[in-house]
Amino acid sequence: MNQERKLKVIQSTNKLGRPRDTSRDLVIIETTLRHLTLYGYEALSTTEIAKDAGVSKATIYRRWPSKRFLIIDAFKTLPRLEVPNTGNLEGDLKDLLDQLHFLFTSTYVLPVLQILTGEMSHDEVLQEELLPWLEERYYPGRAIIERAIEKKELPEDIDLETAQSIVVGPLLTMVSYSKTNIDEEVLTNLFNFILKALNYKSEEPE
Repeated sequence: MNQERKLKVIQSTNKLGRPRDTSRDLVIIETTLRHLTLYGYEALSTTEIAKDAGVSKATIYRRWPSKRFLIIDAFKTLPRLEVPNTGNLEGDLKDLLDQLHFLFTSTYVLPVLQILTGEMSHDEVLQEELLPWLEERYYPGRAIIERAIEKKELPEDIDLETAQSIVVGPLLTMVSYSKTNIDEEVLTNLFNFILKALNYKSEEPE
């Protein structure tokens, strides 16, 4: 995620009071995400975050009233999927798989998501704040399916929830629970599997 977007996210959560040092905010956010992946939710310490970020605990608590809200803001700065628009489902799916591969293997998205999924099951505040965020971030998978249905590339009666799971789920499972090295060959095989599972009909020239 670029620095400009991170700043916009952080600034949007702080509309009252005097202007803040956003560079300091970014350091705190980055440190929080790193500590969360290292130590988990329960063991996360604002004292250690402050020490590692080179700020005081008071600096953190002036910005966030509790560890929970610090984590929520940190989570919302994570990179998002963009809706591909290449002209057909094959191109859109390749683009989306490349995005997912990058997010799952090169950012904090996967480990942080795994940690917070368990916490959300018994924390209503986390659920209210993060579930809508997750639904929005995974919307691109649904969007390319809906567009493919409109273009007759997929059957009209396809179940959207199942189709979305087919697009996102296999790669998520592979990077989470398998030691498979996700290279170009694996992504190509996965791409072909998903198209077949969706009953994709390629556009034939007239």
